[in-house]
Amino acid sequence: MNVWGSSTVSLALLVCLCALIPSRDTEAAPPGAAVFDFAGPVNEQGVPAPWELKVKSGEAQVAIVEDMQTKALHLSCRDASFAVEQATNAEVQRAPVLTWLWKAVRLPPRGDVRASKTDDQALQLLLAFDGKKVLSYVWGTQAPVDTVVDDSMGWPINVTLKVLVVQSGEADVGRWVTMTRNVVDDYRRLFQEEPGPLKGIRVQSNCQHTDAEAEGYMGPIHLSAGSSTQ
Repeated sequence: MNVWGSSTVSLALLVCLCALIPSRDTEAAPPGAAVFDFAGPVNEQGVPAPWELKVKSGEAQVAIVEDMQTKALHLSCRDASFAVEQATNAEVQRAPVLTWLWKAVRLPPRGDVRASKTDDQALQLLLAFDGKKVLSYVWGTQAPVDTVVDDSMGWPINVTLKVLVVQSGEADVGRWVTMTRNVVDDYRRLFQEEPGPLKGIRVQSNCQHTDAEAEGYMGPIHLSAGSSTQ
């Protein structure tokens, strides 16, 4: 049995490592508040520091572009699964409001998080918390908004992963959309407990299960103490 069969299983490695890797971009930030942008120096893979590229299958197509007067991450996926991720140590209890910009250009037509054989999406934002708890926000193709999927992994990985569809379908494809979530509220609802520190963040694209193509952009991601309108 291939324990890496899920599109998000490789995040287990991130969860384990995040407890050991100090944050490079938030060490000087106030506790909790953080900005995860794509303005750092770009390496030969097209990935800006301090983000790191993780490829599960296929070929990663990653680039940094200027759009909306900011630098954005461009993900182009063809029968592949890959992500960029970084470690952090943000205290979401002090800064619970997560805001990000994203734009889907092409959704995998048969993508549906409700079944492992169709678990593809152009854009996915994952948060890894202390205690191997992971919350994933997804722009889905078919699953309705507010769909929740438990994609947890048992021994030997032992990661509890909850997937929440926050945007779905073609209505906003090709347009920048601002998303705002209260991470603490979402975490409490899905995990039935209080969240610990945020240890890692990941932006991912999957299109390997349905042999499809997907494309999207991710803009800056913010954690703040501001009010949420979700």
